[in-house]
Amino acid sequence: MKVTEKLLTRLEGEVRLKLIWKDGKIEDAFVTVPYFRGFEKVMVGRPALDALVITPRVCGICNHAHLMAAVKAIEDLYRNNSLELSISRKADTLRKVTLFAEMIQNHIRWFYLYLMPDLIRLDRSLKEDFEPLKGKSWRKGLEISNKAVKVIALFGGQWPHTSYALPGGVACDPTNYEVGKAVALLREILDFFRETLLGMDPEEYVLQMSTLVQGVDSGGRTADTAPAVEPVVARPAARSAGLSRPAVDAVASVSRTVRVHINCPHCNSRLRVSIEHDPE
Repeated sequence: MKVTEKLLTRLEGEVRLKLIWKDGKIEDAFVTVPYFRGFEKVMVGRPALDALVITPRVCGICNHAHLMAAVKAIEDLYRNNSLELSISRKADTLRKVTLFAEMIQNHIRWFYLYLMPDLIRLDRSLKEDFEPLKGKSWRKGLEISNKAVKVIALFGGQWPHTSYALPGGVACDPTNYEVGKAVALLREILDFFRETLLGMDPEEYVLQMSTLVQGVDSGGRTADTAPAVEPVVARPAARSAGLSRPAVDAVASVSRTVRVHINCPHCNSRLRVSIEHDPE
């Protein structure tokens, strides 16, 4: 048995990857965080509202999520002391738009900036698209993710480390220009999503994914036994990533299960699909 450890530095704070090897194969894996950053200690003894400024600085990528967690925790303190807060529909909508915009930015950057550059080791033909700072798709992913954070900056005043959410609402009142600019940015992101990742209209994708979900739930079908649906998953992924067959096989062999998540643009419900994949 062999044990190897690797320091991963691309995260906010370093983590260690520990691999347990047996007969040339990985038998188990562990991720540990040996370093203490101390944000919890920084907050001790401070006024609760300080959390709206301090916690968004936990991370430079998902900082807005920390702001929303902090403001909701403070609002719960009020409610637990019988001081009910009424948040207007407008404020609630602004909070959701900015939070979802950051989630979109997170997903795009994870795929284009963090995941795909690693796959260059498996397929050198990916270098033209996904080499950091130089690849065409890498640079396009960065450009589109920046549009998402501009939506946050329009309503929150800045990004990263926005602190515009306050107990009971938000500290902004967007103008028609700011709303129109945000809509234009989101349309650009949607066009990118439709053309690059889906290869079809989102409504059609959701409809066909619903068909796949029903097939798996009712008949136990997978992508291999539902040929009419399989291209919906395979074609857009191949088009967006530009993966050659060896790279696709290498990625698929990492796990036997592929999980697909899609949010319905109409009802905001989430569909979940698990497809069993046998790399053999």
